[in-house]
Amino acid sequence: MAEKVYTKGVFINEKDSSFGKFLNMDFKTSEFIEFLNANTNDKGYCKITVYKAKEGGKNSHYGVLNNFVPTQSNPNTHPAQGVSNSESDDSLPF
Repeated sequence: MAEKVYTKGVFINEKDSSFGKFLNMDFKTSEFIEFLNANTNDKGYCKITVYKAKEGGKNSHYGVLNNFVPTQSNPNTHPAQGVSNSESDDSLPF
């Protein structure tokens, strides 16, 4: 499993309002641009996954670089499942 690469220069906070919950995102521009430049893939994207922080603190959420690359041998495998769709279908009783 690859080491987690936490975003730099991004601060995410969940807020409540009369319209519901929302996320405020603040960017320290120089740090975030440096992070983007260092982590842009060959197609020109920097993919980030946002997680809810387990403990309360200054930031309610945080970002981690999503560097998942599907393998050519089994494109049906999803990183969260770890099992291909065809493998999971074989175990159904009907």
